[in-house]
Amino acid sequence: MDIETILTKWLVPSTDNKQKNSLSRSGKRKVQGKKGIGRYAASILGNEFVMETTDSVSHNKSVIVIDWKQFENDTYQYLDEVPILVESYHSQGQGTKIEILTYDNWNQSERDILIAELRKLIPSKETFLTTDNKFDIYFYIENLDGTYENHEIEPFPSIDIYHYRIIGKVYKKDEKIISSFEYQNVYESIDDKIVIEKEITEISVNDYCGDITFDIRVIDRDNISLNFLKGVYEKEIYGKKISEYTNAELMKVFNEIAGVAVIRENFNVRPYGDKDFDWLNLNKRRVNNPTMRLDSHQISGLITIQNEEISGLEEKATREGLKENEKYEALIKIILSVISEMEQRRFIFRKYRINEEEKAEEKIKKAFELSGLYTQIVNELKKAEVSLQVVNHVSDIIRKAESEKTKQVNNITQALAEQDERIKEIIATYQIQASLGKVVNVVIHEGGKHLMYLRDQPKNIIKWANELEAKINKNTQVTDDDIIQDLINKISSRLQTVKEQADLFVKLFNKLRTIAISKRPHKKDFDLSKTLKTSVEIYENELELYGIKVNIFGSQRIVINGWDVDYIATFTNLIENSIHWLNIANKSHKEILITVNEESDNIEIIYQDNGVGINETYIEGGRIFEVGFSTKSNGTGLGLTIAKEAMQRNNATIEAEPYANGAKFIIKINKTQF
Repeated sequence: MDIETILTKWLVPSTDNKQKNSLSRSGKRKVQGKKGIGRYAASILGNEFVMETTDSVSHNKSVIVIDWKQFENDTYQYLDEVPILVESYHSQGQGTKIEILTYDNWNQSERDILIAELRKLIPSKETFLTTDNKFDIYFYIENLDGTYENHEIEPFPSIDIYHYRIIGKVYKKDEKIISSFEYQNVYESIDDKIVIEKEITEISVNDYCGDITFDIRVIDRDNISLNFLKGVYEKEIYGKKISEYTNAELMKVFNEIAGVAVIRENFNVRPYGDKDFDWLNLNKRRVNNPTMRLDSHQISGLITIQNEEISGLEEKATREGLKENEKYEALIKIILSVISEMEQRRFIFRKYRINEEEKAEEKIKKAFELSGLYTQIVNELKKAEVSLQVVNHVSDIIRKAESEKTKQVNNITQALAEQDERIKEIIATYQIQASLGKVVNVVIHEGGKHLMYLRDQPKNIIKWANELEAKINKNTQVTDDDIIQDLINKISSRLQTVKEQADLFVKLFNKLRTIAISKRPHKKDFDLSKTLKTSVEIYENELELYGIKVNIFGSQRIVINGWDVDYIATFTNLIENSIHWLNIANKSHKEILITVNEESDNIEIIYQDNGVGINETYIEGGRIFEVGFSTKSNGTGLGLTIAKEAMQRNNATIEAEPYANGAKFIIKINKTQF
């Protein structure tokens, strides 16, 4: 800095100089600290502040000396009265040197904390970031005993070891927010990279928070996965080969580097990325779906954001994070959509790379299998030249034992089958209750409006009734007839409205009564068309709110045998999903189309919406029906699983089909089983 900049800008609080001049003189580096107050934080570290700064153009060195105690002196009323020494003279070189003098005794722990905090300001050199701007920090300590400590502040290293990695950028194109990334899975190949481009639909273009780059890495923390890493990577961590670490030691290392850091203009934005600072709420999110979701200790990574003017992501005055405004919420949704993409691919890979385990009854049969033992004993007896009569006698004993064990196995298998049926009945009831839980928000939203109206009206009716009574008890004149009639009209009108609101309440709870069960009902004949309409009516207010039209085509009355609650659970889950995706789809016309086709042996229900659709990768093999799998950033992965099992209980099937214009499901009901 030159002397004019120091006197008119640096020493003046809260100037707009850095907002007007966002680049350094060389034009290579973005200036930091645009609020113009951060420099005064140096008063916390010591009693005196000495800065030497040499202007690279004029080669004049300026020296500023500030005694912070002077600002506490009652002699001075205003800041400009406090004496500050400023000198300038010609010198060679460039850069800035700051000395802070303190009479306090800093122990080693405090020094380590300060150095660690400085290290956190600088992004790791092993990241994907590339820049021509070199910014170094050197830290010197002169102790009271005359000894010196010199530290070149190095950033914390990035540990380039992971099971899965997603790296790419987010940008706006043609009024759409696009995520372009590479996905890597070291289980398949370290060099195997899949490049994908996808629209992010979780936020609107109006909430876009600038271009973003990201590099997010995931570790599977079970022993098998950690042992796999040791066999794949030959790298060193902190000077020690990964194969030499115990799994407990590796876990400790990964705990230290876990977190998602935010970088702006080559500086870390604190406290994002700090240990145990879960700013994306990953742990809370995982509670609802532990099978699929990742927790904060499995993820390490970083993202870069643009400056405040472009992104709308503003730093707090304390420089402790970003203001939690709409742009910040959009940033979280974008990063969660990226993480969700990795979670979906990881879920599918982990699900299908593990061979299916043997069924319980097969294990039981193997446990009681005696044929191998029989052969072994007979062979040993023959080797010992035991008489044939003895061999046959032993063989008979073994065969009888095997026959008895077979009976026991059959009894156990039958008991397991009966137990399995009871468990299925319990699960079916819980699944219906889970579907009911998903419409609780609808009940709260709709019922709340009616309750507020019913709560407020009695006091008005009582007030008008009292006024009417007073008028009647009084020697009323003809001129008061209009007033009396007006009061009667008000009371009558409000009573009628109260009745209508009460009727709406009754209607609302009648809709829910069919799935609000405490015990599994028996199969019965019911009208499928009526059940479909009931499922739609549960969401009629939400559908109207978001402008979603529902059209049902096909036979007006189709009687089938089964559990109507299963069909309601299936269709409420489908409708709830459609509302979610149609609500974030950028379409002027939103529609759900349900077509029912009845044939001699089968009934086919085609369910379609014109939302964002389903990735064909997830349709393949019925993966979207797996427990825990969800394409929603905060989904539980239960809805479609419930739908599939509900249909199976009714001798029906549900499958997703590729559909260019949205989501499409086909339900087939076997009429011959009625």
